Amino acid sequence: MYKKIFFAYLFIIFTSTGLCAGEIAQDTPMENKKIKNSWGVEINPFKLAIGTADDGYRMFAGGVSYFNYENNTEIALPINYNTYTRKRELSSVGDYDYIERDLNIDIHFRQFIGPSVGGSYFGVFARYTFLEGKLKDDNRFAEVHKFGMGVEFGVRVMQIYFFDLPLYWGASVAVGKYFGDNNDIFLQEGIAMEMDDREIFFDVELLKIGLEF
Repeated sequence: MYKKIFFAYLFIIFTSTGLCAGEIAQDTPMENKKIKNSWGVEINPFKLAIGTADDGYRMFAGGVSYFNYENNTEIALPINYNTYTRKRELSSVGDYDYIERDLNIDIHFRQFIGPSVGGSYFGVFARYTFLEGKLKDDNRFAEVHKFGMGVEFGVRVMQIYFFDLPLYWGASVAVGKYFGDNNDIFLQEGIAMEMDDREIFFDVELLKIGLEF
C-alpha cells in the first residue's frame, strides 16, 4: 500500500515538474535563454532536518554543479554522508557506542531533454562509497571501499528567484551497480548502510535546493 502511494507521488512530482519546466522554457523568448554558463551549490534540507531531529542519525546531502547552457548539460559532484549511532553497546571490554558510517561521492553527467538547462534530464554517473560498520559473521568492525556506476532520470527547475537570488530545485531517481564481491557483509542497522551494502543500489532525491552563480 505505502509503496504504491510512494511511487504514485514520485510519478506526479516528475511529470508535473518536468512539464512545468518545459512550458517555462518554451514561453521564454529565445534571447532570454542565452544565459552564460554557471555554477551551482546545493543541499538537501530534508536530510539535514532528519539528522538534527533524530539522535541516532546524522545525514548530509549536498553538491556542486556546473551548468553548460550551450550544450544543455550539467556536470555534478554530489556528496552524501550518513552516520547511525546506537548508544551503550555491551561487550566483554565494556560499553561503547555502535556507529555505522556511509559516504558517497559521485560524478554525474546529465543531458537535458528540452531546449535549455532545466526540465527533465537523463544522466550517467560513477560512484565511490566508503562503508564502516560491524560485520555479520564475526561482529568485528571493518571498512570497505566500493566503486560503482549507474543511470538516472530527474528534473531541474532553474532560476527560481527569492530575494533576487537565483535558486533552483531538483529531484531524481537513480539505479546502479557496485563492482566486486564485497557486498552484503554488514549488519545494516542504519538506513544508509542497508541501501549501499548491496550489489544493486537505488537512490531517490526529492528535495535538493541550490544557488546558481
